[in-house]
Amino acid sequence: MSWVALFGGIALVIGIIVFSVSGVFSSSNNGTADAEAWDLPGLFTDQRFKLADFEGQPVVLNFYASWCTVCEAELPEFKSAVETYGDRVKFVFVDSQDTDSGGKRMARAEGIDGFDVAKDVGPGNRDLFRALGGRGMPITAFYDADGTLRFVSSGGLLNGALVDALTRFGYI
Repeated sequence: MSWVALFGGIALVIGIIVFSVSGVFSSSNNGTADAEAWDLPGLFTDQRFKLADFEGQPVVLNFYASWCTVCEAELPEFKSAVETYGDRVKFVFVDSQDTDSGGKRMARAEGIDGFDVAKDVGPGNRDLFRALGGRGMPITAFYDADGTLRFVSSGGLLNGALVDALTRFGYI
Protein backbone atom coordinates (compact mmCIF):
# COMPACT_ATOMS: atom_id res chain seq x y z
CA MET A 1 0.00 0.00 0.00
CA SER A 2 1.35 3.42 -0.88
CA TRP A 3 1.86 6.12 1.70
CA VAL A 4 -0.53 8.41 -0.18
CA ALA A 5 -3.34 5.85 0.06
CA LEU A 6 -2.60 5.21 3.74
CA PHE A 7 -2.62 8.91 4.64
CA GLY A 8 -5.70 9.49 2.48
CA GLY A 9 -7.54 6.73 4.34
CA ILE A 10 -6.50 8.13 7.72
CA ALA A 11 -7.63 11.62 6.67
CA LEU A 12 -10.99 10.24 5.56
CA VAL A 13 -11.55 8.46 8.89
CA ILE A 14 -10.60 11.57 10.85
CA GLY A 15 -12.95 13.67 8.70
CA ILE A 16 -15.86 11.33 9.34
CA ILE A 17 -15.20 11.40 13.09
CA VAL A 18 -15.01 15.21 13.17
CA PHE A 19 -18.28 15.61 11.23
CA SER A 20 -20.03 13.02 13.40
CA VAL A 21 -18.94 14.65 16.65
CA SER A 22 -19.89 18.11 15.43
CA GLY A 23 -23.47 17.02 14.86
CA VAL A 24 -23.53 17.36 11.07
CA PHE A 25 -25.06 13.88 10.74
CA SER A 26 -27.32 14.21 13.81
CA SER A 27 -30.95 15.25 13.96
CA SER A 28 -31.81 18.72 15.19
CA ASN A 29 -35.09 17.84 16.92
CA ASN A 30 -36.77 20.18 14.44
CA GLY A 31 -35.52 23.40 15.93
CA THR A 32 -32.78 25.99 15.68
CA ALA A 33 -30.36 27.09 18.34
CA ASP A 34 -28.97 30.40 17.13
CA ALA A 35 -28.52 32.49 20.28
CA GLU A 36 -30.41 35.42 18.73
CA ALA A 37 -32.92 33.59 16.52
CA TRP A 38 -33.93 30.42 18.33
CA ASP A 39 -36.86 28.15 17.58
CA LEU A 40 -37.57 25.47 20.17
CA PRO A 41 -40.21 22.74 20.35
CA GLY A 42 -42.54 22.58 23.33
CA LEU A 43 -41.88 19.96 25.98
CA PHE A 44 -45.55 19.35 26.81
CA THR A 45 -47.26 20.54 23.62
CA ASP A 46 -46.68 20.91 19.88
CA GLN A 47 -46.29 24.66 20.40
CA ARG A 48 -43.13 26.30 19.02
CA PHE A 49 -41.20 28.89 20.99
CA LYS A 50 -39.45 31.43 18.74
CA LEU A 51 -37.65 34.54 19.88
CA ALA A 52 -39.15 36.46 16.93
CA ASP A 53 -42.67 35.76 18.22
CA PHE A 54 -41.99 37.72 21.41
CA GLU A 55 -40.88 40.97 19.76
CA GLY A 56 -41.82 43.98 21.85
CA GLN A 57 -41.48 42.15 25.16
CA PRO A 58 -38.37 41.24 27.16
CA VAL A 59 -37.72 37.49 27.25
CA VAL A 60 -36.09 35.39 29.96
CA LEU A 61 -34.98 31.85 29.08
CA ASN A 62 -34.28 29.68 32.10
CA PHE A 63 -32.44 26.42 31.39
CA TYR A 64 -32.99 23.54 33.79
CA ALA A 65 -32.45 19.79 34.03
CA SER A 66 -33.98 17.18 36.31
CA TRP A 67 -30.56 16.19 37.67
CA CYS A 68 -29.60 19.78 38.61
CA THR A 69 -30.12 20.56 42.30
CA VAL A 70 -29.44 24.29 41.84
CA CYS A 71 -32.10 24.36 39.11
CA GLU A 72 -34.54 22.78 41.53
CA ALA A 73 -33.68 25.40 44.16
CA GLU A 74 -34.21 28.38 41.83
CA LEU A 75 -37.40 27.27 40.05
CA PRO A 76 -39.74 28.47 42.84
CA GLU A 77 -38.34 32.00 42.42
CA PHE A 78 -38.86 31.80 38.66
CA LYS A 79 -42.41 30.53 39.16
CA SER A 80 -43.12 33.46 41.46
CA ALA A 81 -41.62 35.90 38.94
CA VAL A 82 -43.82 34.52 36.14
CA GLU A 83 -46.90 34.91 38.32
CA THR A 84 -45.92 38.46 39.33
CA TYR A 85 -44.30 39.88 36.19
CA GLY A 86 -45.57 37.61 33.40
CA ASP A 87 -47.64 40.45 31.94
CA ARG A 88 -44.44 42.48 31.33
CA VAL A 89 -41.79 39.81 30.74
CA LYS A 90 -42.03 36.60 28.70
CA PHE A 91 -40.55 33.64 30.57
CA VAL A 92 -39.69 30.38 28.80
CA PHE A 93 -38.31 27.41 30.70
CA VAL A 94 -35.95 25.22 28.65
CA ASP A 95 -35.28 21.61 29.58
CA SER A 96 -31.71 20.96 28.45
CA GLN A 97 -29.30 18.02 28.63
CA ASP A 98 -32.11 15.86 29.92
CA THR A 99 -34.64 13.27 28.86
CA ASP A 100 -38.15 14.43 28.02
CA SER A 101 -39.51 12.33 30.89
CA GLY A 102 -37.02 13.81 33.37
CA GLY A 103 -37.76 17.35 32.23
CA LYS A 104 -41.52 16.82 32.42
CA ARG A 105 -41.27 15.21 35.85
CA MET A 106 -39.31 18.15 37.25
CA ALA A 107 -41.57 20.75 35.62
CA ARG A 108 -44.61 19.10 37.18
CA ALA A 109 -42.93 18.77 40.58
CA GLU A 110 -41.95 22.45 40.59
CA GLY A 111 -45.30 23.64 39.24
CA ILE A 112 -44.01 25.20 36.02
CA ASP A 113 -45.73 22.74 33.67
CA GLY A 114 -48.59 25.22 33.16
CA PHE A 115 -46.18 27.85 31.83
CA ASP A 116 -44.17 27.94 28.60
CA VAL A 117 -41.78 24.99 28.72
CA ALA A 118 -39.59 24.14 25.73
CA LYS A 119 -36.86 21.60 25.14
CA ASP A 120 -33.39 22.28 23.87
CA VAL A 121 -32.45 20.84 20.48
CA GLY A 122 -29.65 18.95 18.84
CA PRO A 123 -27.49 16.03 19.93
CA GLY A 124 -27.71 15.70 23.69
CA ASN A 125 -30.47 18.33 23.78
CA ARG A 126 -28.03 21.15 24.45
CA ASP A 127 -27.47 23.18 21.27
CA LEU A 128 -29.00 26.46 22.49
CA PHE A 129 -27.39 25.98 25.90
CA ARG A 130 -24.00 25.74 24.16
CA ALA A 131 -24.76 28.61 21.75
CA LEU A 132 -25.31 30.80 24.81
CA GLY A 133 -21.96 29.76 26.28
CA GLY A 134 -23.38 27.40 28.88
CA ARG A 135 -20.87 25.26 30.72
CA GLY A 136 -22.80 24.27 33.83
CA MET A 137 -26.42 24.29 34.86
CA PRO A 138 -28.44 26.37 35.30
CA ILE A 139 -28.07 29.32 32.97
CA THR A 140 -30.53 32.11 32.31
CA ALA A 141 -30.55 34.29 29.19
CA PHE A 142 -32.07 37.78 29.22
CA TYR A 143 -33.28 39.32 25.95
CA ASP A 144 -34.37 42.93 25.48
CA ALA A 145 -37.73 43.70 23.87
CA ASP A 146 -36.05 44.06 20.46
CA GLY A 147 -34.64 40.52 20.68
CA THR A 148 -31.08 41.53 21.54
CA LEU A 149 -29.33 39.19 23.93
CA ARG A 150 -28.57 41.36 26.97
CA PHE A 151 -26.91 38.95 29.42
CA VAL A 152 -26.42 35.28 30.21
CA SER A 153 -26.25 34.38 33.88
CA SER A 154 -24.43 31.21 34.90
CA GLY A 155 -25.49 29.55 38.13
CA GLY A 156 -28.59 29.86 40.23
CA LEU A 157 -30.52 33.10 40.60
CA LEU A 158 -31.49 32.76 44.24
CA ASN A 159 -32.41 35.03 47.14
CA GLY A 160 -33.91 37.77 45.02
CA ALA A 161 -31.17 37.78 42.33
CA LEU A 162 -33.73 37.18 39.56
CA VAL A 163 -35.89 40.16 40.53
CA ASP A 164 -32.72 42.25 40.94
CA ALA A 165 -31.68 41.37 37.37
CA LEU A 166 -35.16 42.11 35.98
CA THR A 167 -35.06 45.49 37.72
CA ARG A 168 -31.47 46.30 36.67
CA PHE A 169 -32.28 45.58 33.01
CA GLY A 170 -35.44 47.73 33.19
CA TYR A 171 -37.80 44.84 32.48
CA ILE A 172 -39.93 45.55 35.56
